[in-house]
Amino acid sequence: MKHNIWTIGFLTGLILSLSNIDKAVTVRSESVDNLAQSQDIARSAKLTASQLKWLVSIDKKKIELGEKSKKSIDEFKVIVPTFIPPGFNVDDLEIIDNNSELSYRIVYRNSNNSCFYLIKTTNLKPRQPPDYGVKVWEVVEVDSPILGKVYLDYYQSGVISSQSCIRLRTSENIEFESPVWAQKCKVISMQEAVKIIESLQYLNP
Repeated sequence: MKHNIWTIGFLTGLILSLSNIDKAVTVRSESVDNLAQSQDIARSAKLTASQLKWLVSIDKKKIELGEKSKKSIDEFKVIVPTFIPPGFNVDDLEIIDNNSELSYRIVYRNSNNSCFYLIKTTNLKPRQPPDYGVKVWEVVEVDSPILGKVYLDYYQSGVISSQSCIRLRTSENIEFESPVWAQKCKVISMQEAVKIIESLQYLNP
């Protein structure tokens, strides 16, 4: 009888151990799959290994949202474009991570000096239609898997030498624009801008 009890106990322990091993292997497999997917997304975004490491360091960090009396905790999720127009590469990557702001900015540029940038930050206000002395030529509706239905404004700036510009209008803490105002570069096409917004994905889905 004691032998039977010992045998049952041994088999139960073995089954539990195998079950735990199976769970560990499953978790390990999911982690490997997620890493591989993130690396694929990073390659599509034309990020180098070091740039990917920097972005991963702030991805899914806990952040506080809302007023002091109604603060909530959320995750800061890095978003990158997975369609990059031919000839464009990452020209600059800036990251801010301090007590007052968490953000990153990726600037893309080609050999013809056309450029665009994407910013995600905890401090950005919603972008509304241009209203500061500009002439809007076109408004294009875009369906983004990440942002939902958003709008791209194609307009002429009255601020910087009547420069043609494309800007994302959204309520999210994301800014997309071409060209980069602080740099002397040219605007991309609206077709390219639409494809870029449609291609936005989380770095770590």
